[in-house]
Amino acid sequence: FILCNIDDACVAGVVRGATRVIVPCAAILEHLGPLKRQKVKVVPNAPCLLGAPARSEPRKFPGHHYVYAGRFIRGKGLEVIIRAFRDLRVSVKDARLTLIGDGPLRQGLVEEVQKWDLSDHVCIVGPLPRESVLEIIGKALAVVLNSSFECCSNVAVEALAMGTPVISPRLAGNQDVLTNNTTLFFERDNGKDMARQMQRLGGNQQLFSDLSRCATEQSSRYGLADMVDATIGVL
Repeated sequence: FILCNIDDACVAGVVRGATRVIVPCAAILEHLGPLKRQKVKVVPNAPCLLGAPARSEPRKFPGHHYVYAGRFIRGKGLEVIIRAFRDLRVSVKDARLTLIGDGPLRQGLVEEVQKWDLSDHVCIVGPLPRESVLEIIGKALAVVLNSSFECCSNVAVEALAMGTPVISPRLAGNQDVLTNNTTLFFERDNGKDMARQMQRLGGNQQLFSDLSRCATEQSSRYGLADMVDATIGVL
């Protein structure tokens, strides 16, 4: 049984009835007792890079373009990302933000952008083919997250594979993926802190180069073949 992003009671019930359980992050183990943990194997998500643009050289500084990709739902903290971007724009006039995805909060996000007069600087697009998402991520300064919970976030793994730094709260579910070498961390839902990290990265090309290089190196731990082999080894 492959387990991800469900509540404590469901986790315990699934593990109780399963012979083997595969989870994408070690944080789920905290919800289980010692006996149940013996059934569980951590196999991190691997990025699906089919159709992604090839990258053979270190990334050049791309300008102040930030990207979010994922569902437009509560728990992702998207309103705070927009407000942090508004604060960033006070000092970084050429900053841009792209929000990729869909969900029940989409209209509310459009209204939030309009309220702060950011329509010329924030682009909200619908779901895109994976290769298009990867291309946008691969040209961005950073992927920005503000989730209340993640479990080996797919977009975080994909960002690293594209050599793109991440700006994120420090979440237990991403601790196996995001490190100080690839990520600028902030206090979740703290828009001022998020904006500071966005400005810090945008104002330091050497920092971007260092994080990008480490992201590419670290992503080698999350190959698709490795994930398949590890999963087969459990079955």
